[in-house]
Amino acid sequence: KIIWSKRLVTDLFAENMILDNGRIFIVDLGGVYCLNSQTGDIIWNLPVQSGTVGFQNPFFTSSAQSGDAIFVPSWQGGDLFKISKATGQVVWRTKGTLSDKANYSVGGNWNGSPLYSKGRVYVPARYGISIFPESGLYHDGSVACFDANTGERLWIKIVPPMEKRFSKFVGDPKFPLDYWTNVAMANIIILDDTLMIKTGNALTWMDIDGNVSSRCGAPDAHGLNEGPNQIRFWRNHLLVGDYKNDMSKFYSLDPKTHQFEWTTIMSENRSEYHSFLFSPAPSYVGNTVYFLSDDYFVLGVDVETGIRKYAMYLQDAIRDKNLSDQVLDGGFLVDEDHHIFIMDNHYIYCLQMNQ
Repeated sequence: KIIWSKRLVTDLFAENMILDNGRIFIVDLGGVYCLNSQTGDIIWNLPVQSGTVGFQNPFFTSSAQSGDAIFVPSWQGGDLFKISKATGQVVWRTKGTLSDKANYSVGGNWNGSPLYSKGRVYVPARYGISIFPESGLYHDGSVACFDANTGERLWIKIVPPMEKRFSKFVGDPKFPLDYWTNVAMANIIILDDTLMIKTGNALTWMDIDGNVSSRCGAPDAHGLNEGPNQIRFWRNHLLVGDYKNDMSKFYSLDPKTHQFEWTTIMSENRSEYHSFLFSPAPSYVGNTVYFLSDDYFVLGVDVETGIRKYAMYLQDAIRDKNLSDQVLDGGFLVDEDHHIFIMDNHYIYCLQMNQ
């Protein structure tokens, strides 16, 4: 059931929300918002800043947070913002530092999800010249590192391209788009000073100075799909999405040995499969990880076993026949009280999860 709903702005589109001490932070192409999580009331909002087309790309990315700030990239242009949680003011802003000017090409810059850790901010990106110029359709990947206090860029590294050992199709000109990309437009996870990143068709491990230590593909000796699926780390399991042949799967890996532990097909009844190609990052409570599919099923999976434990069809809960243009394309969160926060293009909703 709906607990509350609040209208924000017309045509709001946001794939990311952060829940922190009774506040919800929403990053959207058109602005950043801070809401009271109990009532939905707006505490502050930060509009689009001059010189950008907006904040992060709302399809694929999320922001990062420290104790007192959130870190948000621009959609294009290579800027990074540090924003005060308390006031919504910009603490600092970099200019073009998410891109390497020697490799940058117009339209190529597409930033991923930043990570804050130990006074540093790490940002993956897609930019630069195509790995295979004859295709012209995708770009190199990179990771940049910043000082969280000053905004100074400490380093930027190019992600190595996909290797043939991950898939027999690497190097075959018939499959350039599906098996050769190394874009880094999802998110980063850190464990024991090791960065874990989804880079195109592979998972890539780096140290905190950007040096690649290891890589792997899918458990079937095949590259992961190039979709920008968010990876997540929960209770010592690295969770990775894959989407091939119209079927969504999620894998669990041991983050240190890189061994695959389980695979689950994302279906509520093992017959109707759901797409997660453009869906928000998952949310988790206890041992359960909750995923929101493109067709708006919430599916809960046990992180230890991969067994599906929960399914709910959100359109039944919030579809409004009076909104002819309603599109359920917003952010997604589940909290410890089993509230679901989700957005359409007009409202943000707080729902009580059915049990």
